[in-house]
Amino acid sequence: MSANRSTAPSSGGRTVRRRDCFRAAGGSVCGLVAAGCAGARPTAAVPVVTLIAALDVTSTMRLGTVRERTQLYEQSLHGFTAARRGVAVRIVPYAPTPVNAAAILAGTAPDVFADVAGSYATYVEQELLLPLDAYLQRDNLPTSLWSPTVIDALRTPGGLFAMSRGEDSYLYALNLSLFDRHGIPYPATTWTQDDLARVATHLTSSRGGVHRYGLSLQGGPGGFLGALGAAAVGFGGSVSNAARDRQTLTSPACVRAVEWLAGRLLGPGVAVSGSIRASLLSGNVAIQEIQQVDLLNLYQQWRDNFKWVLYPPPRFPARRAGGAAANFWAAAGSTRHPEAAWALLRWLSAEAPFQRFFMKSFLMPPALNRLMPQWRAVAESVVPGLKGKGIQWFTASTDGGWGVSAPWFASANAQVQQIDSVVWTEILTHKVSIHAGLRQADAQTNAVLAAAARAPAPSLRQRQAASAKAERRRTAMFAAAAGRPVPPAG
Repeated sequence: MSANRSTAPSSGGRTVRRRDCFRAAGGSVCGLVAAGCAGARPTAAVPVVTLIAALDVTSTMRLGTVRERTQLYEQSLHGFTAARRGVAVRIVPYAPTPVNAAAILAGTAPDVFADVAGSYATYVEQELLLPLDAYLQRDNLPTSLWSPTVIDALRTPGGLFAMSRGEDSYLYALNLSLFDRHGIPYPATTWTQDDLARVATHLTSSRGGVHRYGLSLQGGPGGFLGALGAAAVGFGGSVSNAARDRQTLTSPACVRAVEWLAGRLLGPGVAVSGSIRASLLSGNVAIQEIQQVDLLNLYQQWRDNFKWVLYPPPRFPARRAGGAAANFWAAAGSTRHPEAAWALLRWLSAEAPFQRFFMKSFLMPPALNRLMPQWRAVAESVVPGLKGKGIQWFTASTDGGWGVSAPWFASANAQVQQIDSVVWTEILTHKVSIHAGLRQADAQTNAVLAAAARAPAPSLRQRQAASAKAERRRTAMFAAAAGRPVPPAG
């Protein structure tokens, strides 16, 4: 880890800086920032900490304006600031992952921020996050407090660098109106992967140039490992080895998973992956895989416009398995106030007051396992129309450990995903056989993973120095072009 980062907790009060931002799916995003000194008056320069709220639907239904949402976020932190004299909190805009990563290098990033599961590997591979194991050990916080699915996804060979924001489980939404119209019996909730493929095939049709898919899966070509990851576990395997430094698509379980996905669903046109134009509401999909964070958004659209219900992921030969997202809170490795950043991370992920606020205001799943049984009652009290819609399966998925989440590898996740996506497309378009394609994918990705292991990413300090040097070079170039004196380095 980089030498300029705090890798162990320090004792005593520190000046506080925090930012949190809430990402609204397709909408505005905001964050929280806290600053000040323990036992002292807050300074004028407010350091920043960023949180992401993944549901703008709740805002649309219940909160309205950005200012109203902002006020709610501020209220949610009253307990945190009250217990820490001299800490101030304010809202700041959220930056997308590439912008935030660049800001960490530049030393201008929020001290604490939230992001989604798919972005975690980007931060970890570039060593941009504050290590948390020492803080967890010092404060006696066992990882059993949180979903094993999330902790397994966030755990790296170097330790934990983020805190759980809750397990975002995937379920299947069934358009029962289509089942009724075509006289197809509803499947049992104990359905298997074969039942899912059979029912989806029966509900697939093409008439008058309009195609109706039996199933819509999350992701797209780039999300191949997401769909395959859950199926591979269901068949008794995994897309990577235990050390997460090799891909294992040629293993028997992965081959069976790809044969099921490509041979029975995506290849024959029974299923579509990652298409925003394919949905239950549009009528061109019979079964749609959905994420828990999208529940309110979808309810807002669907309501009682047609008959629908949620089902758990199917049972595979080895176990029931479905997708999940290990969304997280983290602290920037460049923070000048690691103690304050840790205090806010702990409040967000390990303390009940904020968790209850998060559930009630956004219907988001809580990070703490002990609060998950309360989620269904909270959701149905806030939105009575959700009663009888099968939302209990979200809780069952978390409790049962059905979820499977990225990142799949300890390094080079983006390169691996790019290689696999190309091979996956070739398999679906019959340019290569399943077995030959998977051998090709494993050979290429394992070469990339081996190279990444031999040449790890530069440390945060090295990357910050390189960024500053490049900025000085650009400044000098523009100054020379304008005929102005070149400013001195430093």
